[in-house]
Amino acid sequence: MSKRKNKKAVIAVLINLCYPLASVSILVAVYAVAAAAANENLILPNWGEIFSAATNLLSQVSFYKSLLMTLLRSAAAFAAAFLIGGALGVGAKYCEPLRRLFTPLMTLLRAVPTMAVIFLLVLWVRSAYSPAIVSFTILMPLSYTQMYNALSSLDDGIFEMSKVYRVPKSRILTKFVLPQIALQLIEATAGNLSFSVKLVIAGEALAQTASSLGGMINNANVYLETARLMAVTLLAVAVCFILEGAVKLLLLSCRRWQ
Repeated sequence: MSKRKNKKAVIAVLINLCYPLASVSILVAVYAVAAAAANENLILPNWGEIFSAATNLLSQVSFYKSLLMTLLRSAAAFAAAFLIGGALGVGAKYCEPLRRLFTPLMTLLRAVPTMAVIFLLVLWVRSAYSPAIVSFTILMPLSYTQMYNALSSLDDGIFEMSKVYRVPKSRILTKFVLPQIALQLIEATAGNLSFSVKLVIAGEALAQTASSLGGMINNANVYLETARLMAVTLLAVAVCFILEGAVKLLLLSCRRWQ
């Protein structure tokens, strides 16, 4: 029976891999056809030129410095949004006046156009810091909502039962609350982390931040280096996939542990 289960698990994994591979293959093929039809490298460079530009980037120390700075900004913005948004979500869940106070504020932050936030912060803040603040401004309301929803999904009957049987609050927190909300928060984290990278890159490009992936994209656009621009974009996408994959592996480990 165990061999059959293992075989089915392997088959399921292979099937799940086939779908994203098929999607990527279709996109690659469609782009190759479009590039061949356009026959204009300035507009649609072929895959050979893009991969050549990507290889050239991977051989440069400046690329890794730019990647590191972008990731540091993204991580800082994500961590600040998670901690502050999460703390506000906890306060809103267990304090009704705070919920009424925070709800319109979070609605306003979610409604503000992202590009407007980027343009304003580029004017107000130094280019080295504005991309991280942009990402924080967009992610904080998301983290608030995710924490509030995670806490709202808990079964209140457990808390009533703990009072009846006099179960210590610390035990309820460690054995019930944290394991339950951790899975939801980690699952949301996968999207938030890669979203933070995208927001930071957009802010860097508009702020023309030095030593950043966004700055490299902006420079490639200014000098009409389309292959280089697309190479940086593909490498950024690969980084986002790696980050999401790492978080999903953590989520899988937590589910097995649970």
